Amino acid sequence: MAALVVIGVSLGPIFPALVSLTPERVGPAAAVNVVGWQLAASGVGGTGLSALTGVVLQQAGLATFGPALTLLAAAMFGLNLLVDMPAGDQRRAKSHRPLATGCSSD
Repeated sequence: MAALVVIGVSLGPIFPALVSLTPERVGPAAAVNVVGWQLAASGVGGTGLSALTGVVLQQAGLATFGPALTLLAAAMFGLNLLVDMPAGDQRRAKSHRPLATGCSSD
């Protein structure tokens, strides 16, 4: 149970950070519409995936909880790769610095 708490606390800030960076990623003109779509998708995904997971677990048993979470995590990772920034966007790539690791790449 403690692991779920740690996962929730560590993943919690990602969505607000992505929403706050939306104007930088898509431009101020489109930001309002894109944020609306982000919020709508998060609502549908949050309720839909929770309900789907509950139905699957009810039918298949709690032994499938771990594999179901792994499958959902893999799907999110795949979607992240699918919608990641284009390779030619060098301005955005240069603005991101890795977290402090003890060595410098500059």
